[in-house]
Amino acid sequence: MILNPDESGFINDLDGGSNFYPYWTNRAGDIWIGSEDAYSFKEKHSDESVATSDALYPDMKEELKTFTKSLKHDDNPILKVVYLKKYGADFKTR
Repeated sequence: MILNPDESGFINDLDGGSNFYPYWTNRAGDIWIGSEDAYSFKEKHSDESVATSDALYPDMKEELKTFTKSLKHDDNPILKVVYLKKYGADFKTR
């Protein structure tokens, strides 16, 4: 993940959605959870913003578009859960 210096949160380059910053993490720090109300989620993920965003996985981008279109402004909050990868003992930092 890359930290975005212009906005709070980490850049979401998987599906091209909005940046993510966790409100809660587990004790090990490898599970991050955040939430957002449906109205602001729908505004942040407009057709124009998703179309112009970078995504490593175009299929996930299409799923995000479909999900956003199905949302109503008064739906329940959206939970965002991120599971960070765990590296083995052979992982070396540079």
